[in-house]
Amino acid sequence: MEQNNLTINNEVLAKMAGMAALEVEGVTGLAKFASDVKTIFSTGEFLRSVKVEEINGLINLEVYIKISSESKATAVAEAVQEKVKTEVQNMTGSAINRVNVVVADVEFDDDNN
Repeated sequence: MEQNNLTINNEVLAKMAGMAALEVEGVTGLAKFASDVKTIFSTGEFLRSVKVEEINGLINLEVYIKISSESKATAVAEAVQEKVKTEVQNMTGSAINRVNVVVADVEFDDDNN
């Protein structure tokens, strides 16, 4: 992403989004996705949990999260959307077009579930 001669690497945007998501109550962690060879062998933790796409200067993010079994998935996902959008826009000054949240895993307190 480039803004007035300032370039922000996608891995940095992914890290901003991932850190914001982790601040939301009910989120227990980030989940990993494997979509291509580049992602599979990526060394950046956040790059494997957040997809970043820029189209015509607008940023689309897809965040993969784990939630606690006591949480309501819809409420957590909406809170993550708002938190990520606000935090990344505030840090970069760039417009966030869309934040998709994928609840990829549910963590239970009891390992037998």
